[in-house]
Amino acid sequence: MGVYKRGETYWIDFRADGRRIRESVGPIKRLAEEAYYKRMSEVLDGRFSIQRQKAPMPFAEMADLYW
Repeated sequence: MGVYKRGETYWIDFRADGRRIRESVGPIKRLAEEAYYKRMSEVLDGRFSIQRQKAPMPFAEMADLYW
């Protein structure tokens, strides 16, 4: 868990409510570290909610948008 680089992009990895959360941040390590500390403070304060994350769009809905 923490900050790691995959390809040219830095990712943050942490746990919230017993679930593993991974987010891409960008190509700058310092910004990734700041995002990680911000997320960790949100988790510790109870302000981070998994429901805020976007749910994947169902295929049928995506197909309707395409057509």
